[in-house]
Amino acid sequence: MDQSEIDDIKLKEQLASDTGFGIYKVSDLMGMSFKPKEPLIEGIMNIGETVIVCGTPKAGKSIFLQSLAYALSSGEDKFLGSLHIAKPCKVCYVQLEGELADTHDRFRRIGQGIKHNLDNMVLFFSEPMKLDDLDYTMEVIWKIETVMRPEVLIIDPLYMAFSGGSLSDDEVIRKVLANLRILKMHFQCTLIVAHHTHKLRRNDKGKEVAEGDEAMFGSQFLKAWPDHVLMLNYDTRNGTRTLTCMTQRSGTVEKEIKLKLNEPSPLFFEEFEEFQSGVVTDFTKKRIKELILSFNYPLKAKEIYGKLNISRSSFHRVVNDMKKMGEIYSHGTGNNLVYFIEKIDKKSDGGVPDPTAPNTISL
Repeated sequence: MDQSEIDDIKLKEQLASDTGFGIYKVSDLMGMSFKPKEPLIEGIMNIGETVIVCGTPKAGKSIFLQSLAYALSSGEDKFLGSLHIAKPCKVCYVQLEGELADTHDRFRRIGQGIKHNLDNMVLFFSEPMKLDDLDYTMEVIWKIETVMRPEVLIIDPLYMAFSGGSLSDDEVIRKVLANLRILKMHFQCTLIVAHHTHKLRRNDKGKEVAEGDEAMFGSQFLKAWPDHVLMLNYDTRNGTRTLTCMTQRSGTVEKEIKLKLNEPSPLFFEEFEEFQSGVVTDFTKKRIKELILSFNYPLKAKEIYGKLNISRSSFHRVVNDMKKMGEIYSHGTGNNLVYFIEKIDKKSDGGVPDPTAPNTISL
C-alpha cells in the first residue's frame, strides 16, 4: 500500500469521525447537549447554517458574497451598515468562474470600504469542480485543510461545482448536495452557495412576476436543502437591490432588506435609507416611544419596526438619532440588543438606566 492510499484511508476515517454520521440510540441522543443557534450576522444567517444566495442577472451576487467575506474576516464593521457580526471568522472563498485579475481588482476596491483581516481569508481559485463525486470532494477537503480550516465556506457559483448533467436533474443535484453536506460537516462551518434564478417571467402586460424562492433555477431539492434562501433582486429602474427571505427554518432572518451598491471605489453594499422629512421622523420617534412604553419592558429592534410596519433602515436611522439625543437607550449586542426609554429617576451620577427596569417615563 503506497502513501497516497494510506492518506486516503486516514482522510476517510477522519471524515467519519468529524461529520458525526452514524447510528445512535435515541436514549443516547437525548443525553447529548448541543449549542443553541447563534447569529453569525444579525438578521442574515446563524453560525453553522447552510444558505443559498440566489440572484437575478447583474444583481451583484459575487460582490455581495465577497463583501460578506471581507466583513466576516474582521468582524469589526456592521455588515450593510447596520447588521451586527458576532465574531471574526476564517473564510474560504471558492471562485469557480471569472478572472483572477478581476477578483484582485474587486477585492482591492471592496477593501477600501470594509474593514477586513486578510490573514483570515483564503481564495480557492479553481477550475470547475466535480462535487458530484465523493473522491473528488475528499480531495477538495484535503486541499482546503492544508491552508485553512474555515469557519465560513463560500462556493460561487453552484452551476460550476459539478461535472455533468443538469441542475434540473434530481439525481445529479442529490449527489452534489450530499457531498456539500459532507464538506460542511467535516469543517463544522457555515456554508454559503451562490446560485441563479431561471429566466424572469412576465405577465401579459410585460411586468415581472414576483416568484420569491420559486424563481430559483433547477431541481426542487435545491429549495428544500438549505436552512434558508436569500434572494437578491435588482431593480434596474432605480438601481436598488432587495434582499428577501421568504422561507426559513430559524425564524431569525429578515424578510426584506433594501440595498444600494456603492461603486466603483470603494465597492460595497449598504442598506438603503429611505428619505424621511422632519415631521415624519418626529412622528416615528413618538410611535417608537409609545410602543416601548406600552409593553413596559425593553424591546428588540425587530419587535419594534415589525409592529410599527416601518422599514429596518428607517428604524435604525431614527433610533440612532434618538440615542444621540438621549431619548432612547440600548443594551446588549446582536440578537440580544434591546431598546428602552430613560426612567424619570435616572441615576444621579449620570449613568445609563437599568435596562431590566420597567419604562416609566411619560410622553
